[in-house]
Amino acid sequence: MEKKVVISFNISKEQHRQYFKVPFDVPKDVEALEIAYSYSGDQADSIPSEKKNVIDLALLDQNGNDVGASGSSVRQITLSESYSSPGYKKLPITEGKWHILCGVYMIKDQSLTVTYTITFKFKKYRYLKGDTHLHSIYSDGVKTMQELGVMARKQGLDFMIMTDHNSAIHNEHLPDIPHLNIIPGVELTHYYGHVNLWGKKLPYKGSFAVNSFDDFKSLIEEARQSGAIVSLNHPYCSLCPWRWDLDFYRDAIEVWNGPMRLDNMKTIEWWRSELLSGKKTTIIGGSDYHFTFFKIFNFFARPTTRVYAKANTKEDILDAIKKGRCVITDSAKSSMIYLSSGHNVVGDTVKLTENTKAPVKVDKLKKGHTLIVNNQHGQVFKYKAKKTAPFEKEFDITEKGFIQAEIWRKPNLASRLAEFGVRYVTKQKGLFKKIPKLIFAITNPIYFE
Repeated sequence: MEKKVVISFNISKEQHRQYFKVPFDVPKDVEALEIAYSYSGDQADSIPSEKKNVIDLALLDQNGNDVGASGSSVRQITLSESYSSPGYKKLPITEGKWHILCGVYMIKDQSLTVTYTITFKFKKYRYLKGDTHLHSIYSDGVKTMQELGVMARKQGLDFMIMTDHNSAIHNEHLPDIPHLNIIPGVELTHYYGHVNLWGKKLPYKGSFAVNSFDDFKSLIEEARQSGAIVSLNHPYCSLCPWRWDLDFYRDAIEVWNGPMRLDNMKTIEWWRSELLSGKKTTIIGGSDYHFTFFKIFNFFARPTTRVYAKANTKEDILDAIKKGRCVITDSAKSSMIYLSSGHNVVGDTVKLTENTKAPVKVDKLKKGHTLIVNNQHGQVFKYKAKKTAPFEKEFDITEKGFIQAEIWRKPNLASRLAEFGVRYVTKQKGLFKKIPKLIFAITNPIYFE
């Protein structure tokens, strides 16, 4: 939702070479702010002359502090917590009285009217698309973070998390890319397993180089205490599995790493057993992108994790992940499952009543794909699409437990290539053995108590 406010500010010739404050009220729950301005002759350069109008732009926050300045070189600026125009701070758009600084550099006539158009973009809950696991030239990737950001926007992502191996140096150089939230992270990498630490530029002090599980867990605990979110990465990967005890603290499990393949299916089955034993742990996916194979097969943002958050800020996204408000899809443009119960979504816990219902919606269930719905007793619904179309079904919830949904399909080219690669590198038999159907989208559960 947006709201526009137009302010006309009048200036006289006697006021040239002075700054004036133009007040405006910022309402609550604003996620982003845009300011555009115009006036007669506003395309003039700033070389001094008595025959032109030149008005500079700057901004003060509700406390009177400088937010930024752009002179007369641009006519529109954007501000938010995740991205702001060059010359302006990234910051929360806080409720209160802010001021535009109108710098009257040159004015040719006796008076001039400057028109400011202020656009407030309000916070609202929606699914934001992102990749939670990426590597750049700061570790063993081949792309700069700027290049990854451009790729992210082309894919339609709202956020990405940088997780270079065993170093936080890259977090000091995160680029600014319009409409993309780049979140700091580190993949704490050991020969016995990998863990992502999200949200802190420096999640732990000292060195990553430890030689015992206890010391590794101490690094994880230090990161958690600092406010980082902890994700167990690809625990059943054939190439770099988790070799330590699985009983340790984590906020999330990366059940889908890179293209869907049998290793990921093993991780999902393990997560199911954890779920049935009463453990509520968020599942997420990440591409673990390092490079494009043979310069042709690009698995960036495959899978995509879609996070139900109120705003595209680091805090809102990570809080939603921690709460399990996530759906994993094959890509940013593939079929999406919307699972809800009243105003609640995946990851939420709902108080059971006599009329509790849970609708499941798929925006585009492709022909031949199968929607499966599970609860605490196992599979409760299965439907194979006869044609590509939206699909919806409502379920009555009559007992405590959970509901969760998935889409299955025959393996696509990306899955076949990934599976072949794993089999080849690990010298498995049956390089070309048929691959069974695989998951194409999967939700976290909604819980009922």
